[in-house]
Amino acid sequence: MKSGYGYSFKWEPIIATVSGKTAPITAMYTTVQNGYATLPEFNYSTVSSKYRTLQVVSGSLQFKTNTAASGARLHFIPVWFPNGTQNYTASAYAYDCWTPAGMISAKANSNSINIVGSLYDDWYIGRD
Repeated sequence: MKSGYGYSFKWEPIIATVSGKTAPITAMYTTVQNGYATLPEFNYSTVSSKYRTLQVVSGSLQFKTNTAASGARLHFIPVWFPNGTQNYTASAYAYDCWTPAGMISAKANSNSINIVGSLYDDWYIGRD
């Protein structure tokens, strides 16, 4: 993928019980209610405005709508991100899954993206 373009993110966290244990009834716990994604261009920082908030959409965590992308749920890789970068990976954290014993949270990494070129490779000035 070229830098300067956007990608989507979708994570469907599930609640599973440990083998041999009794599963609680659904009224005893909530599903995941919040999440955020940290990004390599911000060194995976959790400082305000250095991460992307995830929104629950039909049981999955996705990027919030992006007004710069006509409302699509995209995050744009910065154009300055180095060409040849291997393994551009977002890291997501899901939380606010409440049980009688407390809150459950989980962390997962996205699939890796290899950066090959930039959007400038697709733009040129020419004459007819």
